Amino acid sequence: MEKVSRRDALTVFAGIALAGCGSSPTSPTSTGHYSEYSGQQGYDGTGETYLRGVQTTNAAGQVTFTTIYPGWYQGRATHVHVEIYVSGALVKTTQIAFPESISAAVYATGVYAAKGQNTTSNGSDGVFGDGTTYEMLSIAGDTSSGYVGTLTIGIAV
Repeated sequence: MEKVSRRDALTVFAGIALAGCGSSPTSPTSTGHYSEYSGQQGYDGTGETYLRGVQTTNAAGQVTFTTIYPGWYQGRATHVHVEIYVSGALVKTTQIAFPESISAAVYATGVYAAKGQNTTSNGSDGVFGDGTTYEMLSIAGDTSSGYVGTLTIGIAV
């Protein structure tokens, strides 16, 4: 796995508004590869578990996770997968979308620069093609100090 510096860090505050929910984010490496999957353009992540995890929401229904800025792979806009669990049952599967201007800045630096810019926009992505109103991360920061993002994820209870 490639080394990632502090400037590549992304901290996300997700509000789910229900205490005790499990939140399970999954992110690709800076080169666009996932752990646990084989057949990824010459990469086999079988048996690996990096950039995955489960965290429980606090009393206010919020969860915070710190990870790398996600890489990209052909055919998909920059994103992170998220599953929400209530009492151990999966109640929502969604993805977090990223502003293209932020992704462009990140992909021009550090370990991301070798791969270059993402060729799939949010609008041409097969998942986000209908819009990112409920999936777009609100993000602040820069490539020097890292980014902080927030997103409220709604679930039916």
